[in-house]
Amino acid sequence: MNKNKKKYFSYSQLNTFANCPQKYKIQYIDKVKSEKEGIESFTGKIVHEVLEWLYNNSNEDNFISFDKVSDRFDQLWNEKWHNEIYVAINPYIKKDYHIKKGQYKAEALNNVRMYYVKYFKSDNNNQSTELNIKVKINEYIFKGIIDRIDIINNRIDLIDYKTGKNKVKLSLLDKLQLYIYQLAIEKEYNDKNIYLNWHYINKKGGNKQIVLNKKDRAKLNKKLLSIINNIKKSTSKNVFPAKETLLCNWCYYWNECSVKKDLNEINPSKKVL
Repeated sequence: MNKNKKKYFSYSQLNTFANCPQKYKIQYIDKVKSEKEGIESFTGKIVHEVLEWLYNNSNEDNFISFDKVSDRFDQLWNEKWHNEIYVAINPYIKKDYHIKKGQYKAEALNNVRMYYVKYFKSDNNNQSTELNIKVKINEYIFKGIIDRIDIINNRIDLIDYKTGKNKVKLSLLDKLQLYIYQLAIEKEYNDKNIYLNWHYINKKGGNKQIVLNKKDRAKLNKKLLSIINNIKKSTSKNVFPAKETLLCNWCYYWNECSVKKDLNEINPSKKVL
């Protein structure tokens, strides 16, 4: 390994380590790749790409109808679909799991339709979509991608699309992603007010918005550095304990996990057909 190569962090790395140190090792140190993918992850990526396309191609001279959005959705879905997509089974919820991709596709497209009807405007104030950022926090360099940035007058909205369930209350870990993005953006726009937005693209819809004060920022910075310090400690000792939670059912590294592998456990997820 090249010791002079810069070490970059990302929110995904911090979030993975916080949820399960061993999964962090498997993904980011051992660099194991899994062909398996959760249906939530797949539909989330399609929705993100559709919205990026929509905002990048719409303006006052080019209004995009929902029929065109639907066509783009179909195109991306069909192009990117593969045979290793699964639905995780939650043992604590008694329900019939549908495993037909047509049902997931219809549900995701309907969520995009509701977003389009309620929020999309062709004369939007969008400045950037899928913006790559890099920012130094203390001595650490972070990279990330912001879903969307809207700017109007002295206001900036940083927007992150969420296709999962709406959260009643955001944890520090939830806020950490947009906090990192804010630190990158405010260097260029230090004269503007920055609003952080979690925009839910699901059947409930809605937008959760906050503005960080000094106390919030101090807590988030402490949380960020705490996770990095724990990563460094685990790396120096080469100790990455597995953390068994319900999230294990959404993990496709059971063959590599010391706990699941030793017990010969098999992920109960079902393949989407």
